[in-house]
Order: sequence, then structure tokens, then C-alpha cells
Amino acid sequence: MTDNTVRPAPPETDSEGDITRKATASLILSIAGLLTFPSLVLGIAGVVVGKRALAEIEQSRGELGGEARARYGIALGWTSIGLGVVVLAAYGIMQLIWG
Repeated sequence: MTDNTVRPAPPETDSEGDITRKATASLILSIAGLLTFPSLVLGIAGVVVGKRALAEIEQSRGELGGEARARYGIALGWTSIGLGVVVLAAYGIMQLIWG
């Protein structure tokens, strides 16, 4: 007798193990920071969550993955912060020049 039951597919993971949600959240926050005006707030949140994700991954001793996502989230978060500072500085300079 054959077993015809349908089994769910295993969840997707990277080669290191289960991906921590903090790494994914960091990446999403940082991308959102690049795409929206309040990039400083979302960029800072992306960096903070990404650093916490890296700490969590390190403490898990290989059980959790997502290091690349966390690092990309941190890098994009810093990019978002930098762009936000440039935009605010340009706005301030325009206000000084043209009142």
C-alpha cells in the first residue's frame, strides 16, 4: 500500500541554517528608508536591527543564518542615513539662500 499523503515543503533556509527575522527586518527597513523621505529614521532602525541580528547570529553558533541579509541591511541603512543628511543639508542651505 502506498502513502499518498501530501507533505509540506521544508521552509527555505540559507546554507547556514534558519534565517533570523531580525536580518530580514533590517534589510526591509533599510530599503524602505531609501525609498521614502524619512530615510533617517528608517535607516537608523535598519542599522540597529541589523547589528542586533548579527549579534544573535553570532551567539547562535551556526544555528541561525542571515548574516548577508543583516550586513546588507546595515550597509543600506548607512546609505539611507547619508542620503537623508545630504537632503536635509541641501534643504537648509536653500532656506538660507532663498529664505
